[in-house]
Amino acid sequence: MKLFKILSGMCVIFMGAQVSASEQLLPPPLIPSKSNQVSITDLSSQQALSATQASNAGAWVGVAVGATQYQKGALYSTPPISPIGPVTSASITNLVNWTYSYSRNVAGQRVWLCNYARCLEITGAKVGGTYGFSGDSAYSQFAFYFRVTGTGTISPPIYGGQDQVIVNFQ
Repeated sequence: MKLFKILSGMCVIFMGAQVSASEQLLPPPLIPSKSNQVSITDLSSQQALSATQASNAGAWVGVAVGATQYQKGALYSTPPISPIGPVTSASITNLVNWTYSYSRNVAGQRVWLCNYARCLEITGAKVGGTYGFSGDSAYSQFAFYFRVTGTGTISPPIYGGQDQVIVNFQ
């Protein structure tokens, strides 16, 4: 939780950072930048789980409401989405599914899903899943980050909707 508060404060510093249009898995800090590219289509390449993995599996679900976006170029985030349920510090992430929404589509809207270690750009995939967080601790918080490219105000503002993650672990 403390890490997310620090990173949220850092968002203000990095609001003007430019990000490439490609999908990315990014290292901390949880600010979108150019590096470690990975496709969100990796879900189809890893569909099957072994019987042993499935028998030790579990999942947690978390929900947050997205921020209202007023300014182009500014980075907005949901509050941290914390793990709940049977997950422990020894649990390892396998598959992460997400759903996000906002009041209207705006040209230049970019979206990332982040945990403590990396961010995955999920722009345009309002519902999806990925193995891109595989191997990370399942006992970690997630957050969605939103940015509209450009400068100036967004009028009317974009209102955040309900954003959800489902973290499958073993």
